[in-house]
Amino acid sequence: MDRQKKNREGFTLIETLFVVALCVMMYGMFVGKKATAFSLQLFLRQMKLYCEEQQFSAMQAGQRRTIRFENDHALFDQESVFYPSGITCEPYAFAYNAAGNISKAGTLRCANEKEQGTLVFQLGSGRSVVR
Repeated sequence: MDRQKKNREGFTLIETLFVVALCVMMYGMFVGKKATAFSLQLFLRQMKLYCEEQQFSAMQAGQRRTIRFENDHALFDQESVFYPSGITCEPYAFAYNAAGNISKAGTLRCANEKEQGTLVFQLGSGRSVVR
């Protein structure tokens, strides 16, 4: 019986797994750091949306809605929302009146291990800006 030559044109499973593991490690080193920095801006945008939701709720119900930011969580009219791990904020509180106007202008300052960001609330119509 003649032995057939093994086909050596492809990669072995071990070689393929090694390349995949190397790619995952490189992704974690380079892209993972940028994703962490981006998460603070994403978090502040999410807090802005929560506040806008409370503003619309205040106008629809014709009732005052109170918002309080603590070090590790926020209270949106008695509903707690906990921050992702690594993000902390300085305490800040305000309310929307029945017309949806904000009671007190101010700035919410938050930070993670790499950067700081702010959510600025403007007096009157309750506009907010992420910086």
